[in-house]
Parts: sequence; C-alpha cells; structure tokens
Amino acid sequence: MSEITLRGSGNVEHRLKILSALYSQAEEKINHIDESRQGNMNYALVIFAGLFGLSVGLNNRVYQLYISITIFIVMCIFCLWDRRLHKISHGWRSSSSTFCQTISEVINNPDQDITLPRYRADGEKKAEWFSFQPMIFYALVLGGLISFFIFLLL
Repeated sequence: MSEITLRGSGNVEHRLKILSALYSQAEEKINHIDESRQGNMNYALVIFAGLFGLSVGLNNRVYQLYISITIFIVMCIFCLWDRRLHKISHGWRSSSSTFCQTISEVINNPDQDITLPRYRADGEKKAEWFSFQPMIFYALVLGGLISFFIFLLL
C-alpha cells in the first residue's frame, strides 16, 4: 500500500486538512462496508429461508438433497465474503485510528515529519472469528449441512 509523508516544514493547517480528509474517508469506508455486511446477512437469511421452505414443500427427495447442497454452498460463499469484508473493515478502523492519532501528533508537535500508510493491512488481523455476525453465518452454513442430513435420512 502507499504511504503518505507529511513534512514538518509544511503548513500545519494543510497537514491537518489532509489528515481530516483521510480520517473522513476511512470512516465512510467503514460505514459502507458495515452496511454491505448487514445487507449480505439479510440476503443470506432470506435465501436460506426461501430455499429451505422450497425443499420442505417438495416431495422428491433428490430435489430436496440438491437444494440442501445448494443452501450449503451458497451459505459458505456468504460466510467467506462476510469474513473478507470483516477483515477489510478492521483494516479501515485501524487506519482511522492512526489518522486520529496523527492529527494529535501534528497539533502537539507541528515540526515533526510524519509518514503513515494509507491503509493499515495489519489491522485486518484484529478481525474476530466469533463475534455476533460471523456466528450467524456459521449457523447458516451448519444449517445447510444439517438440512442435507435431514432430507437424506427422512
């Protein structure tokens, strides 16, 4: 990723404006990603319920098994996509925090040169595996797998 260097010899007001703009952009990206994750979860729940309801209504066991396999695969895709978005969100949260800290550094020590990354990829490592939303996706994946065995055995 690219790095940004703000020279201590530059205008403090311009440096603060740049940092404020970077902070605002990071916050916008966080909000957009979180909205996307919420929308994806809503779609996953509706698709799961619709396909499961369709398979319960069918009398053909082969179709029921195909639909349950489809549920499992689609929920795995949603789960992996949510994991990726979750990691990116944490990367932008880390970037946002860095920009905020850098603003205070520029205010407190205006003559200091500052180099900071545009995006903190190391922040992605802080994404939790077992927070609330990922747990819902895990439950949907597990539900798709269980539905296969339910239709197989009944």
